[in-house]
Amino acid sequence: MQRPIDGLMYLYRWVASLLFKPADARVYAIVRILYTLVCLINLAHLWTSAPELLTDAGLMSSDAFFRHNKAFSVLYWISDPFGVACLFVLAFVALVAMLVGFQTRAASIVVFIWQFSYTARLLGSSGWDYLLLNIGFVLMLSPLDQVWSVRAWRARQKGETLETMAPQYGLLLIQLEIVLMYIQTLWYKVGDPYWRNGELATYFLMGTYSVVQEPLLLNLPRVSVFLTHLTLFLEVLAPAFLCFARTRLWGFVCGYTLHFAIFFSEVPIFSLVCLMSYWAFVSGDDLDRLQAWFKRRGWLMKTSGA
Repeated sequence: MQRPIDGLMYLYRWVASLLFKPADARVYAIVRILYTLVCLINLAHLWTSAPELLTDAGLMSSDAFFRHNKAFSVLYWISDPFGVACLFVLAFVALVAMLVGFQTRAASIVVFIWQFSYTARLLGSSGWDYLLLNIGFVLMLSPLDQVWSVRAWRARQKGETLETMAPQYGLLLIQLEIVLMYIQTLWYKVGDPYWRNGELATYFLMGTYSVVQEPLLLNLPRVSVFLTHLTLFLEVLAPAFLCFARTRLWGFVCGYTLHFAIFFSEVPIFSLVCLMSYWAFVSGDDLDRLQAWFKRRGWLMKTSGA
């Protein structure tokens, strides 16, 4: 007769085997590099409005903001323009260190504290701010620098070798984050009458998030219906296809098509965050096939020769 503890132990072993299943360390390196590049773009974007949004000389003082949001933030203690500028410089240095894989763990901790601090203090945080924050938390706990890093280069100089495989728990958590994001987004949109009747594309092109802000589809209702429902369709297919090896390429095609269109709007960083996170779904076999595809065309040799 099976005891309850036996079922719990089976569940524990199954979860442990799933979380700690070996994954190609190159995938972590790609996500690390792309994540820091997107964060650097976001940092530059945020820096332009920092005096108005993140300092006591701006729209709202730290004391007033703290009364509405008591989440931890270094910016509650350092709130003068010069001090905030120094924090931006520190975040920039930490992101560059994380990018090249130098003292990666310490750098990722500093980056996460920065992400948490500015998100808690920012007046009007965006969806991509929270995506970067959540992914940053996962990367802070993940093995990021076993390949393509200063740490790996130093190990080669000493004649040492680092493991080329790493437990996949970090990649799985990022995958879960992205799948849940699409499910939540779809759940919200299917309840909206403008998404259901197909008029959303028309209103979007006239709205503040559009770069054109013109009634281009006002007299083309069928085109509006097609584009609106195509968006919903791609948001279903992209995460579903990404989860399986045989359809992963089509997941990239669906997702990149969707976010390439969103990129030409007033929220391009959101698209960059989503496109970056797709690489958490790839496997070592995917990277080998991609490398072989580049080699067949001679692109890798040209790059290395340069």
